[in-house]
Amino acid sequence: MEEEPAHSVLDVERVVRCEEDLEEPGNVRVVEVAEVLELSGTARPGRELSSGP
Repeated sequence: MEEEPAHSVLDVERVVRCEEDLEEPGNVRVVEVAEVLELSGTARPGRELSSGP
């Protein structure tokens, strides 16, 4: 979806457990706890970790 215009929850067709490179348009990939910890340093990230407004 990175290459296409902005999307919303209305575009979600299914939630899947798959590798990042196997995602298809309309899929939302489940982010496992280990990946959340690696990316954010906590199992429960909050708004304070956001770099946006």
